[in-house]
Amino acid sequence: MVANFVFLVAFCLAAGSAISLSPVVEEPESLIQRLEDEFLDIQNEWDGHSEEVFDNLLDEVALEGCHPDKEKIKKCIQKYLPEIRALRKKIIDQIQTIRGDVQQLRECREEKSREKTEKCIHKIFETIKGDIAKLQSDIQESKLIFHKVRKCIHS
Repeated sequence: MVANFVFLVAFCLAAGSAISLSPVVEEPESLIQRLEDEFLDIQNEWDGHSEEVFDNLLDEVALEGCHPDKEKIKKCIQKYLPEIRALRKKIIDQIQTIRGDVQQLRECREEKSREKTEKCIHKIFETIKGDIAKLQSDIQESKLIFHKVRKCIHS
């Protein structure tokens, strides 16, 4: 499960760097399709693993090093569980926001002129870059929380 989480982080970082390319270099239709495909991949990866990634990471933290003090493990996990749950909600909400961005990209196709379509795409493109940055930040924050849990267990 950690591998899936790491893959998700790597995928988001790769998508974020791919998104940083100029938004109007290619035809509007192909740009929209490419962005939709990239974000659908992220959404599918996250949807498939969001609940189990966090739960399994907690399990892995608990099992790491076969720590003999189960009460300490439980105490440390309980200490950070509200933060972990809040962060999971933030990440899921951010994925939902990106879904909305993708829907807005689809709506750009309905613009009457190429110029309006390109302006619409550019506007949504900037929004998506910001949303991806937030998602990457949330994922980084999750790594820090799990580091705190591990540190607590091994202190």
